[in-house]
Amino acid sequence: MGNEAGDADSIISALALSYVGSSVEEENENKRHIPIVSIPRSDMKLRRDASLLLKMSGVDEDTHLLYIDDDSVQSFLNDSKDSVTMTLVDHNKLRSDLWHLESKVTDIVDHHRDEGFHTSSVSSMHREVAFEDNYATVGSTCTLVAERLFQQSTDTNNIDASVGLALLGVILLDTINMSPQAAKGTHRDEKAIDTLLKCTPWNRLLTTPNEHLSHIFTTVPKNDNQLEALPQPDRVKLHHYLSKSKFDATFWEGMTMRDALRIDYKRFDSSSLSPSSDGASSFGLSSVLLPLSSLPNKKDWCKQTINFMTKDAKVPLLGVLSMVVVDNVPIRELLLFGTSIELLNDMT
Repeated sequence: MGNEAGDADSIISALALSYVGSSVEEENENKRHIPIVSIPRSDMKLRRDASLLLKMSGVDEDTHLLYIDDDSVQSFLNDSKDSVTMTLVDHNKLRSDLWHLESKVTDIVDHHRDEGFHTSSVSSMHREVAFEDNYATVGSTCTLVAERLFQQSTDTNNIDASVGLALLGVILLDTINMSPQAAKGTHRDEKAIDTLLKCTPWNRLLTTPNEHLSHIFTTVPKNDNQLEALPQPDRVKLHHYLSKSKFDATFWEGMTMRDALRIDYKRFDSSSLSPSSDGASSFGLSSVLLPLSSLPNKKDWCKQTINFMTKDAKVPLLGVLSMVVVDNVPIRELLLFGTSIELLNDMT
């Protein structure tokens, strides 16, 4: 399961890692790998890049996926049987509303700073946190999953095309297609991109008509080991197609302030803050893909933000992190909301 923000990296890495785990242990009939989308089912419409990528990969988000608020998932998460375990992807600390399952976490695959939790239930062998010397060593959790896929594949030229496209799309999104100006990708991301492009039988993905695929594929000249030229995703076109969906200004300008704040929201604990109403020292961070200057154009934007902070997120401090991409360079701004002037002064 991915983090509570449920972005494309969280959703796709959970799905793909489940596929990898199921492939490795296909002979173990008593073990099932069940990917869970870490957001409510109704919120999937707000994850436009992930939704588009799933459609391109032939996955029906309504019938093929399990969401955290589905009755079957809630029943599963409330199961106290010892046989139930959890793998965290794209984060390394279980969300607060599932903390009763803390001891069930046995595996972590992530690229953020290690918060140091779940040390008693997750062995070093099962704790892969790609973060060293204050830097992430990969730009996407999907790169880590792709590496596992390559390692377990007996035939690296037989990668499932749907899985390959989903992983490729997220890595390109997260690294801004390995833009040097953005500096978000590493050599491991580039290697994963190159391997996915070269070793995935893309023609299998094109056997079923898909309106989203035709314009992002190109024909690669054949080499000495090929009888004919083969189709392959054009990484520039694929990145542009997904990025355009993710950063669509009309989409972001049209949503309410509350939806904009909750589409990519994460909660953090910090001993530097005064305790919130529930006794926890915490703060929230909402990432929005709009310039801060456009937020006042939204109806009741300030009131909705304060209500989100105090009633939905229930935190004493909320950061609104704005990001837009100009010439492949991410431009960020930060706006802080707090329950007191003293708290804001302490943070600034």
